[in-house]
Amino acid sequence: YPKKGFSERHAKLIFHKILKGVQAIHNAGICHRDIKMENILLDDKFDPKICDFGYGGEIKGKNGSGKLEEFVGTMGYCGPEIHMCRKYNGVKADIFSLGVVLFILVVGEICFQKAYIDNIYYRCIMVKKSPDYWKKLIKDYGEISEEVKNRIINMNEKLKNLHVKMISYFPELRPSIEDILKDPWMEEVTSLD
Repeated sequence: YPKKGFSERHAKLIFHKILKGVQAIHNAGICHRDIKMENILLDDKFDPKICDFGYGGEIKGKNGSGKLEEFVGTMGYCGPEIHMCRKYNGVKADIFSLGVVLFILVVGEICFQKAYIDNIYYRCIMVKKSPDYWKKLIKDYGEISEEVKNRIINMNEKLKNLHVKMISYFPELRPSIEDILKDPWMEEVTSLD
């Protein structure tokens, strides 16, 4: 992880490019299923390159139903439906992972270790108490630096809302990439120059 997040302006630009990359992957009929910081490389111009398609699969699934069954991915980036070994939508699973990536880009730390009821942070998302999620992150989030706490405290409300929508417990409530690109926080994506 960066361990020190980017400014929201820089994170927004990088995230926009990541979204466009994942959108192209989805348009090709593939879901990545292991989107995480380690699988997003940045070149010298901060252009992201998505790599490691080892867990990639067809969006339509093996039987054409659009539901996938394999438990793949990385623990802190997987949606709860994967942890519960339920059939899942690969696109919505990728959206969840992107929500975690967004948090890390800005804060520099992962938001939770596992999206499940036994996680004190994610439980707030499950029961739709996002204000409690942010309070717990600021108050109880392990041994994080004051700088990281301040990044969470000072995070733009639009960004907080987008992050919470993307990591929704209910996959059908997660926005599409098109919706994310039109989100109020994503407005004014500008060059780093």
